Amino acid sequence: MSDKQTYNRIPALRFPEFINDGEWEVKRLRDIVTIVEERCGSDRLNIGNYISTENMLQNLEGIKRASKIPMTGSFTLFKEGDVLFSNIRPYLKKVWQADFSGVASNDIIVFRAKEDFYKPFISHIIKSDSFIAYSMLGAKGVKMPRGDKNMMLDYSVLIPTFAEQQRIATCLSAVDELITAVSNKLEQLKAHKKGLMQQLFVPLNGGGDKSLIINELQTPIIRFPEFKNTKGWEVKKLGEIFDRLANRNKVNNQNVLTISAQHGLVSQYDYFNKNVAANDVTNYYLISRGDFAYNKSRSQGHPFGAIKALRKYETGIVSPLYICFRAKDDNCNVGFYEFYFDTDLINDEMGKIAQEGARNHGLLNISNDDFFNRINILTPSDSEQRKIADCLSSLDETIRLYNDKLTMLRHHKRGLMQQLFPQA
Repeated sequence: MSDKQTYNRIPALRFPEFINDGEWEVKRLRDIVTIVEERCGSDRLNIGNYISTENMLQNLEGIKRASKIPMTGSFTLFKEGDVLFSNIRPYLKKVWQADFSGVASNDIIVFRAKEDFYKPFISHIIKSDSFIAYSMLGAKGVKMPRGDKNMMLDYSVLIPTFAEQQRIATCLSAVDELITAVSNKLEQLKAHKKGLMQQLFVPLNGGGDKSLIINELQTPIIRFPEFKNTKGWEVKKLGEIFDRLANRNKVNNQNVLTISAQHGLVSQYDYFNKNVAANDVTNYYLISRGDFAYNKSRSQGHPFGAIKALRKYETGIVSPLYICFRAKDDNCNVGFYEFYFDTDLINDEMGKIAQEGARNHGLLNISNDDFFNRINILTPSDSEQRKIADCLSSLDETIRLYNDKLTMLRHHKRGLMQQLFPQA
């Protein structure tokens, strides 16, 4: 904003006690905050309360007390109530009002509210979409662009009375607390699911001996009551459970799919906002709902590639670099194997046959024959597969509901801020 601009200095939504208080006052950010420059070296500090950009990336709603302070370097001292602002693109959106004192890394700007202003209110200004967008305009550098501090301090803001600052901040902080509670519950549910999967599935015991005697190593730690006295899980080759699919795209299907670790098989248009496939896709594999595809490329969380089932669409096509397969038996529970492939139980088997080509940029050399004939998994009866899949699917639905609630709350807060703060 510039001083020559005309402002609507009254918010669209105002608490009743302030309706007659008139317009908000125009100020620069430098009028309400200082940038903390108080530095210290690691040799003067004890271990604890060190905040880096990585810490700020861990949680959008708050930061856990951090890690060991690096052995060398200088750091910015911050106090409770200061606002920490990650100053490296693309992480400029990471902002946190400190609820403890500590030291911050060099890539974090520490803003401190001046005495005449309410700290939590000022933190909401710095967290606002408009300030973050403004700070990005001044980012300089090639590999790791950083925002311009002086430019940030020139940002124009509208400020109400101290009492109205308190009232607005209290309202928004209540929404923040709800967001944090839902976010924490979501993380607890995800952790619970991960732990539950480790107990519901059986690690492979020793390889391909199909005559394993029932013992605690081939039955899960947690087993549903109706299966406690049944036989243990059976070792099978992937090729005994699935058939390879190699149907070429002769029907000119244009729904090009890619594997997302979070969303499974999704359209490239949905994932990249464009089609990144070759113009000629007649050589791609055609798959249907319930079929699996294996991407042999390493990715975060998937050191031996990811296997996903097609759920979102009736049909689609994938790169011929993928290995595609379908259950031999109609009674086979696709959901069970979706969850199985999301565990790391198959990684040891994949690791035995995987070789990475020096020029393949992370693409693993796993042949179709090795994939289907050398990879072993332990599998229960159809009824136990169904029970496990139903249990985890129910948990997934709860996770989805909390995720939707978190998204809704974030949208609600964004809309609330647009009404509680005057718009230029």
